[in-house]
Amino acid sequence: MVLPFVGTKEWVKSLNFSITDRWRSWHVDGQVAGYTESYSNNLTFATVKVKLF
Repeated sequence: MVLPFVGTKEWVKSLNFSITDRWRSWHVDGQVAGYTESYSNNLTFATVKVKLF
């Protein structure tokens, strides 16, 4: 299952907050579970990878 996130990422970009932590992966049990990017004003954009059976 894939959900588009590009529009949300562009909306976050339009806020003009400074990036405090660049795009990076986060992990669960040694596997990539998604990605995050953090901004000023306590905003973190996160994606979550979902495995469907």
